[in-house]
Amino acid sequence: MEEGGHFSSDLFLYARCAVLANGRIFYERVKANPADFPKDLFFEALLSLPDLAYKRKTGKELPRPPKYIYETGFNPEGWGDKAIEL
Repeated sequence: MEEGGHFSSDLFLYARCAVLANGRIFYERVKANPADFPKDLFFEALLSLPDLAYKRKTGKELPRPPKYIYETGFNPEGWGDKAIEL
C-alpha cells in the first residue's frame, strides 16, 4: 500500500488476521500501540480455518452460521455506536 493510500475494509480484516496469527505478544503490542499495526502484512487464509477444521474432523459442512461476524465493523466492543447491526 502506498503512503497515505486507501486501506480497504477487506485489507484491514486480513491485516487483523495477520496480527492474530503472529501470536499474543504481537497482538498485545499492537493493541497497546496502534501505530504498530501492520500495513503490509496480511493473512486472509486464517478466515477459512474454522470451516476447514470442522469439515476435516466431521466430513460435513458447518451446520450453522458463525456466532460472531468477523467482517470489519461488526464488533460492538471495538466500534461502539458505529458498529454494524444486522
